[in-house]
Order: sequence, then C-alpha cells, then structure tokens
Amino acid sequence: AERPSDTAIMVGCGLVGWVIAGPILAIITALGGKYLADRNQGPIGDTVKTLGRIASAAGKKAKEERLICKLKASSVHFLTKGKIAAAKTAETAATKEPLPNANDLKTL
Repeated sequence: AERPSDTAIMVGCGLVGWVIAGPILAIITALGGKYLADRNQGPIGDTVKTLGRIASAAGKKAKEERLICKLKASSVHFLTKGKIAAAKTAETAATKEPLPNANDLKTL
C-alpha cells in the first residue's frame, strides 16, 4: 500500500486527538503520529499510517466536491440572511408604539 504523506498522517492523528480531548491532545497526537509512522513498523505504525490514508482520501474527495467553495458560499449566504433579518427586526421595533411605563398604568 502507498505510504501517506506526513501531512496526512498529522491531520488524521490530530483529528483523533481533537475528538478525544481537544486542541492540546490534537497537537501531541499529530506530532506523535508522525514520529510513530516514521519509526514504528509494527501494528501501531500501521494504524497511524491508516489514519493518514483516511485523511488523505478525505482531502482528495473534498477537493473533488469543491467543499471549501461550497462552505464559503453557504456561510456568506447564512450571514447575509442574518443581517437582513436583524435589519427587519430593528425596523419593526422602531415603528411600534412604545410600551407604557409604570406611571401610565397607575393613571388608568
């Protein structure tokens, strides 16, 4: 089987670390995964290399599907839609009559 790139190994191991315990462990597992892939030829090394192959395949598929471009377009659409809704809410609030205060209620 083809050996995955160092970057793919680090991304794959880093993602596993992130899911398990957050960003600090992600950095440690990314660097440790690269070290193990380079030094260990046993089952641990094979496991790390497999994580790298998975990350590499996911990256290639994301490029084929243009997921980054789609994510950017979706984010821009969502944020623009949110700004329009906020503007409409502010406009509606400005045209409504103000609520009576406590002194107005005593005179009724």
